Amino acid sequence: MKALIVGGAGQLGRALASSAPTGAEVTSLTRDELDITNGAAVGQVVERSGATAIFNAAAYTAVDAAESDPEAAYQINSEAVGHLAQAAQASNARLIHVSTDFVFAGNAGMPYPPDAQTRPLGVYGASKRDGERAALSASETLIVRTAWVYDRDGR
Repeated sequence: MKALIVGGAGQLGRALASSAPTGAEVTSLTRDELDITNGAAVGQVVERSGATAIFNAAAYTAVDAAESDPEAAYQINSEAVGHLAQAAQASNARLIHVSTDFVFAGNAGMPYPPDAQTRPLGVYGASKRDGERAALSASETLIVRTAWVYDRDGR
């Protein structure tokens, strides 16, 4: 397997890279190494990498700040995911996109099934929901929704 991790300097990206199985060829890129908001750059890097799997560990995660800076939240959590999906599709790579439970209203009282209707209550959740929709434009997509991300080195 040849894997490309975007958002490699973040908590999730570091954890993914450090837990790669033996024999996997992993390229982990930081935002300084790949600006995922630049569609042309994303396409070039994905094509050059020869990746069979692209892990999107990049995200605008400042939930409260997203309300006052929705443009940045949507640019990273939605538009950039569209660039990754296009590049994955063009390269026949699988896109593994990490999302959040904030795509739901949070009042179900039970676990949400994968096909549950989304209803985000704020900009962060709406931008992540739109990112999920963008990710699904690639034919081989896996979306992982999580309520919390932690590891031994993170906050």
